[in-house]
Amino acid sequence: MDVLFSQKGAKQPGTNTFTQRINYLDIPLAFRYFLTTSGNFRPNIFVGPSFGFKLNAQAKNPNMAVSDNSQVFANSDIGLLAGFQLNWRAGNRQRFLIDTRYTYGMTDIYIGPNSANIDTHNSVFTVTVGYGFGIGRNY
Repeated sequence: MDVLFSQKGAKQPGTNTFTQRINYLDIPLAFRYFLTTSGNFRPNIFVGPSFGFKLNAQAKNPNMAVSDNSQVFANSDIGLLAGFQLNWRAGNRQRFLIDTRYTYGMTDIYIGPNSANIDTHNSVFTVTVGYGFGIGRNY
């Protein structure tokens, strides 16, 4: 389980660019399958749900004015994630890791005007480089 700060959004290209940003506190729950359970190299694949809780949302319109538009987005986003991780032993009960994952938001997050005509879902690809400290007998 992780607890992550995530900034998601979109840009509408053109001569007058509109930018939307939504900040979330994300809690993904990954169920892992280790391809190798012993040794110094332990790659794994994982899947599971991801729970996002909206912190705020801001829009920047073409004249550079920034406005809070949190009220037009749902307070939470439930998604599905899948990924692949490579990790190597880096010390006693410590591992270096590279993690790639894709998360698709199942929740239609736009609840503003004309929401019946607009289908808006988060879709995120993430790459993480980290250093882990093990807890437990089989780390």
